Amino acid sequence: MSKLRFPDEVRVSQGPKAPWLAIAGGALMIISGLLSWSFDNRILGDIATRFYPAGIQLYSMAIGIIAVMLIVIALLLILRRPESMPDVASEGPSPTEAAALASKGNAGSVYEFSGLKWLTPRQEMREALKAKGFSFVEKDADGDDQFRGRVDGRDAAVIASYAGDKAARIMVILLAPDEGGSLYNGIRQSLADAFGTPARQKDLATIWPERQGSLVWMTITDERLVKINYEAPDWPAEARRRKNGGKPPQ
Repeated sequence: MSKLRFPDEVRVSQGPKAPWLAIAGGALMIISGLLSWSFDNRILGDIATRFYPAGIQLYSMAIGIIAVMLIVIALLLILRRPESMPDVASEGPSPTEAAALASKGNAGSVYEFSGLKWLTPRQEMREALKAKGFSFVEKDADGDDQFRGRVDGRDAAVIASYAGDKAARIMVILLAPDEGGSLYNGIRQSLADAFGTPARQKDLATIWPERQGSLVWMTITDERLVKINYEAPDWPAEARRRKNGGKPPQ
């Protein structure tokens, strides 16, 4: 028997409604216990009397009450999760506060992540990311540098990709799973406020208009992680090279 799986776009758009539908379902179970379950009390006895729950009606109401309580508790925990991050006291703004997804800049300028410039040499890009509070993790098999840190106050992985030895793409992956789709929608709106109306929507990918050959787009992975890509004008050629089996730079 195959497992029922809704498309990601349906889960993102309809997911936030699920808790309220579940609460409504629990409330209906409670209300049903107060109603008559039969028109003839000779068949089902006391449970045919309205507003006089008995027997299985009491069990139904109890299940409904427990279900509503659990759903409300889970919803409160989800809503409070962003606020639960501890504040770190410091004498001034921390370096990670400078790492932001959206920066308006000039309307016609290229897209950049947190002011990092394209074609920056690898070593300089490493130092620039470290200066923003990111920790270098490794250079992966594709020749990309992987970092961990915080972006807009959220734990994130940042992957810097290079064409030759020059920065050509930065990928930001927010590490908290977005089960309900609220984070995706919030980030999408934040980027729209900074970069303007998206050019198009392709499934879960939101794509903004090109700027001097640069591109920014976002999506959500199968693991429910929000991913934002910043691409330099040089990235498409590098992406084709990799797709065709080109080896990463040493």
